[in-house]
Amino acid sequence: MRSRSGTLGLALFFAVAVVPVVLSLLYALLYSLGIAGLLGGGPTLAPWIAVLSRGETWASFGLSLWVAAAACSHRRHLNHRRRRRRRQAPTAT
Repeated sequence: MRSRSGTLGLALFFAVAVVPVVLSLLYALLYSLGIAGLLGGGPTLAPWIAVLSRGETWASFGLSLWVAAAACSHRRHLNHRRRRRRRQAPTAT
């Protein structure tokens, strides 16, 4: 059972941290679709189509994917080396 202060802390965390981020992301999405904001002229996918049809966008996605794969591979290699080193370490008897 949660204590009263734990529940209050969780509610404050959501009110101060989670809700503003979610609302900001929602507003950004609505603005990019032309539904909200000062320049909103009605719903349209034209900006999204313009960005996704450029080669630079897909090149940046590819670079991000490559960097993520390299980082994961490097971390996996380090974990493998650490486990192997632990198995080979002499034990004090």
